[in-house]
Amino acid sequence: MTLPEITAAIQSVKTGINIVRGFNQLKTEFEVKSATLELLNSIIDVQNNLLTIQASYQSLFDSKSEIEKELVNLKNWETTKLNYALKQISPGCFVYVMKDAQNSTDNSYWLCANCFNTKNHKSIFQRKYASGEDVVCHSCNAELNIPSKTQHQIPKPTGW
Repeated sequence: MTLPEITAAIQSVKTGINIVRGFNQLKTEFEVKSATLELLNSIIDVQNNLLTIQASYQSLFDSKSEIEKELVNLKNWETTKLNYALKQISPGCFVYVMKDAQNSTDNSYWLCANCFNTKNHKSIFQRKYASGEDVVCHSCNAELNIPSKTQHQIPKPTGW
């Protein structure tokens, strides 16, 4: 909603009021019809200006709603992040693990550090090959090659 739109709506209303006040001074039928037409045009202008203002208001309201949703999502993400810690699984290879499982050898899953930090979502590394030591993030296609001599074993889903 902008000031020019509001000003235009107010001006249209003032024009309509002036036309109505002028009806008392009209003497011929032509003058009355002409003033009536002018009044109707003024009313149409008011309606158009109000519709423009309403559309602007709706746009601002929608933007506000989107920003509020994004803020809630960011707050929820900040709370989620508190449950995870960055862990180096081999030189130059970092993943996020649940803080509860960080000291355990049986980590339930590894999260992609790239997705965790840049996309604000959890993406679980998956084995690239059933028997291999390579893992891949299917969200950003990041790959980690875990040397077999590393002290950290690739987590296996429970039930395997």
